[in-house]
Amino acid sequence: MLKFEIKDFPSSSCLKILTGPGRDSDFSVEDLLVFFKNHKDEIEQLINQGNGIYFKEFPIKSAIEFGKILKSLNSKLIPYTGAKVRSPHKGDYEFLYSPTSTPKFRKNFLHNEMAYKAVIPAKIALYCEIQAPIGGESILGDQREMYLLLSNETRKKFEEKKLKFVRFLINERKHHSFLSKKFDLLSIFPSWQNNFQTTDKKLVEQKCKEDGYKVEWTNKGHLLISTIIEPVKLHPVTKEKIWVNNAHVFQLHKDVFGPWIYYLFTIFFWIFKFPKTTCYYGDGSKLEDEVVKEILQATNTNEKEILMSPGDFIYANNQTISHGRQTFKGPRKLFFSLLE
Repeated sequence: MLKFEIKDFPSSSCLKILTGPGRDSDFSVEDLLVFFKNHKDEIEQLINQGNGIYFKEFPIKSAIEFGKILKSLNSKLIPYTGAKVRSPHKGDYEFLYSPTSTPKFRKNFLHNEMAYKAVIPAKIALYCEIQAPIGGESILGDQREMYLLLSNETRKKFEEKKLKFVRFLINERKHHSFLSKKFDLLSIFPSWQNNFQTTDKKLVEQKCKEDGYKVEWTNKGHLLISTIIEPVKLHPVTKEKIWVNNAHVFQLHKDVFGPWIYYLFTIFFWIFKFPKTTCYYGDGSKLEDEVVKEILQATNTNEKEILMSPGDFIYANNQTISHGRQTFKGPRKLFFSLLE
């Protein structure tokens, strides 16, 4: 008989741990489905309150089994639109996505999924199929704590000016499609065809306008979209202020990309004159270097590491709980899903 016993994650009141019967136990997926259905309301209540739960040592043998369990917890799944994100599963399990391929030698800083939109998915789930032999720890953070870690001056500046997100999507060519599959660095140059999964410009414009984006096409068929978002939101239950934006992720900055990638991209943009996917203040002015550094420092201070094992998964509130990963070596495979 499985026990439902939630414990606090060390040094974090918003992260919880639920330990299963062991990865090698003889519980079937049907047994697990009964367990999660029986405790669905308790789990959803914790997530709605702004928490994240780490489910460890459950005998979940595959991503498909995880998909069945996730649907038993929350059937309100949301499609993802983003760079190189793809679902290797078809039919009923297309909601299981492979994360964007940030190179393994680069840290994936804490962020909220799709926080460049005015309204973002309420919840996120992350499942581990293969864990890297070296590194690759998942990192989670509390975005309420993140807000408090920033200086009053920085918080005030963002709340008053807001945040302008600008995204550049190239017009796909055969060489880009081939190279982007081979080289993870090209994930910074996604195509609009790949992002929206269509070649119909009218459909793209309709989708962008529904999401509140301003649309601009270049004479070479590239797409530039922009929107202004509130970088700080209120928790729907506690009314606490939450830092919900990915401003630091979209900065061409040495501390984000590392020196040699930073100089490589700086030269590239200087030669080809491409617009950059980036974030500005709402008035169009650039984020100061010291502000980017401050955000990155607060992000690093905020993170809590979890080394997931195959079969483990995390279910979290996507507004209050940010996620990312450390650098790693060797193979690593995770899947994620977005939910209402």
